Amino acid sequence: MSTIISPDGPALDDRPPFPVRRWSLEEYHSLINQGMFDDERVELLEGWIVPRMTRNTKHETGLTYIEEQLRPLLGSSMYLRIQQAITTLDSEPEPDLAIVAGHVADYEDRHPGGGDVLLLVEIADSSLRKDRQKTRIYAAANVNVVWIADLQNRQLEVYSEPMAGSPEYQNHQIYHLGETVPLKLREHHYAIPVNQLFTRKTSERS
Repeated sequence: MSTIISPDGPALDDRPPFPVRRWSLEEYHSLINQGMFDDERVELLEGWIVPRMTRNTKHETGLTYIEEQLRPLLGSSMYLRIQQAITTLDSEPEPDLAIVAGHVADYEDRHPGGGDVLLLVEIADSSLRKDRQKTRIYAAANVNVVWIADLQNRQLEVYSEPMAGSPEYQNHQIYHLGETVPLKLREHHYAIPVNQLFTRKTSERS
């Protein structure tokens, strides 16, 4: 059985306990263009410039498994972005995977917005708490479906139906090994085995 979950806390409750400067998207882009972050992995979350989590082998392998399951489902008017930015009102996160509407050429001059995203995926090893908190940003940007792949517990958290005018999702569920997770991409409906989304030894494949 899938179980109900809820995200905990604001998106950046670990920020310093003293006044610090928040940045607009325009200022953030200007810093990028000046080469301020050439040697750093950062993203803009609710006006705060924060470091991105360091990726390890479990993270990279988990990303590959999920990519392998999603890529065959892509239609002609959608494509898969890997660790590339999306733009919201005050944030520019870089989710691990995102299926977006349209074609690559549609985004030569801008990143996709929340309404362009058909499915967004975060891969969580040590970053589960932060990724749950980022659902506030995705809900406020009207990203319809968010997956968080919890590598430590080998389960999939699914957030769907963003509430209008609120940084929350109406539905939050966990799907466990042995279950299938439903996915709708445009007019097509799929049921994806959770087992196929996670790192697995040869003897565990099913």
